[in-house]
Amino acid sequence: MKKTFTWAFSFLLVLLFIGTASAQNPLFGKKKPLPSTRGKASVKELGKELYTALQTGNTDRLTIYLPSDAELKDLKKNNATTDEMKDIVSSVGADQLESNLQQEIDALKGQMAADSFRVNNSTLVSVTGTRPNSKTPNITAVTVNLTDEKERPYTLTFEALKIDKRVFLFRQIQAKKEMQVANLLEEKP
Repeated sequence: MKKTFTWAFSFLLVLLFIGTASAQNPLFGKKKPLPSTRGKASVKELGKELYTALQTGNTDRLTIYLPSDAELKDLKKNNATTDEMKDIVSSVGADQLESNLQQEIDALKGQMAADSFRVNNSTLVSVTGTRPNSKTPNITAVTVNLTDEKERPYTLTFEALKIDKRVFLFRQIQAKKEMQVANLLEEKP
């Protein structure tokens, strides 16, 4: 019994020593935090996630691509953030963005149905982002180009928000209407 107690006590001392050494020694120091799983690294990746969610019907997963309140707060506190960006970010919260996302997705699905566009049979052609302007440098307009099984083009647009090298869904997810070219020539009598 005394031997078992000695082993247990020795084991606890070793664990205690390792814990103390890890706090003081860089070899045993804390691991670097893993990269954020929220948002995406680029607008192309974010556009592909939106397309995949629409195609599979699993749009609930898009919430991990929305900025959290903490991320929005960090953007507001950043000295490099313009006053216009601070105003925009101050006007929304994570809960509001999530609610807006669901409304925009529902409206987008309705618009696709009205346009007879079946996203589950579509192909992703390209995802592009515009250059941000100087007043709102963290917001990028993103265009997602699709084609259906009949090779008809369809375009989705949304605004992405960049926070600390990560890109998030922000607002205005919608179908972009292509202008039909009308025959403007007058008929001769």
